[in-house]
Amino acid sequence: MAIQTELRPSAVVLPQKSRWRFSLGSCTIREINRPRELFARSELILILGTSLSLKGVPIRLTEERWEHVLDHHAEFSYSDYSLVLEAIESPEYILLGRNASLIAVVALGPAAYLHVFYKELGQRDGFVITAAIRRAIDKAKIIWRQ
Repeated sequence: MAIQTELRPSAVVLPQKSRWRFSLGSCTIREINRPRELFARSELILILGTSLSLKGVPIRLTEERWEHVLDHHAEFSYSDYSLVLEAIESPEYILLGRNASLIAVVALGPAAYLHVFYKELGQRDGFVITAAIRRAIDKAKIIWRQ
């Protein structure tokens, strides 16, 4: 599996648009394409990991989105984020979600399915929206199966 949980450090570059990143343990903080004048007041994005979707699009899981999952779904613990990234990379089903989002589904048991909701923003970027464990799959929304 090619789950990327740590990016290599790169130099700080501050031309018209800044693009820098550095590693913090197993996470990565990065600033992407912000105009120079917004650099000082922009927020940092803590990325817990990235995974490639079936189309080869890198899907990032940010700390903010993972905190959302933990706050709304008591069945997850903090260390379960690797399951979410693995589900994106090796799903059993892909469902069509709302507003052009996709749902990667992995069976956890006979009546338990991990649903990871994510959105692809072109060929180079995507992000996790949320994740949940559900009892069934909506078979009418299946667009791909393993």
